[in-house]
Amino acid sequence: MKTRSEYRAQAREILNGQWKDAAMIGAIFLVFTLFIEIPSFCLLHAGSTAQNASSVFTMLYSFLILVPLEFAMLCAFLNFTRGEITSDGLCQDTLNHFKAHWSRVVPTYLLEGVIILGLSIVTLGIAGIIFAYAYSMVPYLLKDYPELSPIKVLRASREMMKGHKWEFFLLQLSFIGWIILSILTACIGLIFLEPYIATTNAYYYEDLKAETIIEN
Repeated sequence: MKTRSEYRAQAREILNGQWKDAAMIGAIFLVFTLFIEIPSFCLLHAGSTAQNASSVFTMLYSFLILVPLEFAMLCAFLNFTRGEITSDGLCQDTLNHFKAHWSRVVPTYLLEGVIILGLSIVTLGIAGIIFAYAYSMVPYLLKDYPELSPIKVLRASREMMKGHKWEFFLLQLSFIGWIILSILTACIGLIFLEPYIATTNAYYYEDLKAETIIEN
């Protein structure tokens, strides 16, 4: 496996001169992410019934729209790093993955969410965090191995991440400075940061996949 700086350098190299197209995906994802905050903000001083309804809407929106959209975005950047599409095809590829894999993504992430939530309750959050990183390769495995069931996808991700969870955590932590800067720019910087992180993670997955045997 490469160093954190090497993975980030790879991402910057392929994005060089193509940030405009990549940022378009980041902007779309940011808009959909911020949309989830609208009901909560509007009902800030509303009664408990309205707030409960808002919570239900937020949960459904997250699993039915936002999660599949994030998955589709990650898949598009994976294809981009593989040279299967150019940067101007990122939007169309994201849409294609959203439509083609929605029915597999939703149940898989629901199962993942139940497992992480259950473990978090039992262990006061500790195991939940660990398993969240254990399942970090799930979107890529869903794309590359359509024959695998949700349970097998989760199992394959756990196998891939054995001995790599801390390493991947540090890779994500290395973006903390950019995250803070993005927040200070009223989150506008996220439209560039999302593609940067997605591309970096795609390169990490490729190296991890190369040294892992995926069983059907």
